[in-house]
Amino acid sequence: MLRVLRTPKTGVFRQCRLISTNYVTTPIFYPNAEPHVGHLYSMVLADVIKRYNGLNGKDTYLLTGIDEHGLKIQTAAEKLNLQPKILCDQLAEKFKQLAEVGNIDNNRFMRTTDADHVNTVNDMWDRLTKAGYIYKGSHSGYYCVSDETYYPRDKCHEVNGRLVSIETGKEVEWTEEENYFFRLSAMRDKLLEFYNANPEFVMPKEVYRGIVDEVSRDLPDLSISRPTNRLSWGIPVPGDDSQVIYVWLDALVNYATAQGFDTVSEAVHIVGKDIQRFHAIYWPAFLLAAGIKPPKSVLVHSHWISEGQKMSKSIGNVVDPMHVISKYGSDSVRFLLMCDGHLHKDNDFTETKIAEKHNTMLVNKLGNLLMRITSAKFNLVDSLEQPQQKTVEDMAEFFGPEFTTTRNELIRALKELPDVYKADMARGSTPKTITDLYYVINLANKHVEETKPWSFKEKEIPAMILREAAETARIALILMQPFTPEFATKGLDRLGVKKERRTMEWAGLYVDGEYGEGKNYKGGYPIQRIQE
Repeated sequence: MLRVLRTPKTGVFRQCRLISTNYVTTPIFYPNAEPHVGHLYSMVLADVIKRYNGLNGKDTYLLTGIDEHGLKIQTAAEKLNLQPKILCDQLAEKFKQLAEVGNIDNNRFMRTTDADHVNTVNDMWDRLTKAGYIYKGSHSGYYCVSDETYYPRDKCHEVNGRLVSIETGKEVEWTEEENYFFRLSAMRDKLLEFYNANPEFVMPKEVYRGIVDEVSRDLPDLSISRPTNRLSWGIPVPGDDSQVIYVWLDALVNYATAQGFDTVSEAVHIVGKDIQRFHAIYWPAFLLAAGIKPPKSVLVHSHWISEGQKMSKSIGNVVDPMHVISKYGSDSVRFLLMCDGHLHKDNDFTETKIAEKHNTMLVNKLGNLLMRITSAKFNLVDSLEQPQQKTVEDMAEFFGPEFTTTRNELIRALKELPDVYKADMARGSTPKTITDLYYVINLANKHVEETKPWSFKEKEIPAMILREAAETARIALILMQPFTPEFATKGLDRLGVKKERRTMEWAGLYVDGEYGEGKNYKGGYPIQRIQE
């Protein structure tokens, strides 16, 4: 049963930062390999949040793109005997194609080699220098080329005779060099004060607690440059060509490049758990030090695995997102990712689940409901008329108490659905959002199956039964637009819902009685099954 989330004292929804935002970002992806399903998931989740805010009348800017600098790209290019920029040009096209075939409505595809981004990074360096947060010093520690970061010794352990990062499992090596440093240690109290004042800055809650605990214990200064004799592929440090700017300072600033530093405070960042430290600690520290307000929130998601194991080329279980979209369609793949994409645990991806979710939920449930109410046997316009009370009483007597019970529960659930939907989306919980949405769709199908309106010759009885069923389809399709935009649009077109009436304000029960004219069909299923 649906439950509206209310605060104990006010009865008002707990307002999370995802409810209303003008700016949402994917991670700035590192293109040292082909795009994988995790990249697609981040893109789709960001796109769903943008489209959700669109339902609420917000014109939201969606940024995605690639982080092109760093030692991994330089090394990969050397192995291929290519210039790093040429390799990045090739990989950028693949990420752009993924966004296109995934039906991602992004406003810009950022590249960290873009001229305006280089200027913004130089601006940030200048701000931090003038504020007294950058100094030059010697540095030694355990460096991970793959992760582009230093790890303290207690964050590393030996595995098969090699020293690796405990967090990522990637090999580290002892490195000594001269770098520029950011006074991260000086930001400890400011960060803790910021976290305390903004308890929803990092989501889910358990990740927030982990970040606060990490900052509370220790926060050493951060190396923010690399010597050019080891790394030449990067943005030069202003005034010192012997050093390039650390890739993560460079990369994080892309969120300011897109629309300016003043817009960063509106941003909701979608990131994987492997880069939560960079976005939840380093990024707000840089911004606070420069006198810039940090983003609204960082939504951290888990990873996707395949057949119970981490995706690996050696195992042969890597999922190519371009392939599955080409095979099943973007809506079906998006729907699976949003159904199964839990934030707090790794999610298992298999191709069979795409067809299973598509057929059982999109076709058999919502598609079937839509087909029934637009059948040529019925008049959809007649179904929208308010029934006489006597008709309701006669129907209850004819069908028995089950009719009243199911119908009343369906009406109650439909009235609550928009608020429940908002509360679920506010926490970034797309699986819960879809589960609650389908609770209502299932109720509508149950009501139709119990009463069998197609078995009556009288017009009044089918119309009476189908009224709430038609409203369920209309409301559900409005709310499905962020998840399956193509199917939802086709469904709303089939119902004859006006384009200006497809927003959240029109997702209430009985608020639109002007659809359905001439929208009853002979045959023609609204969505086709996937052959398994």
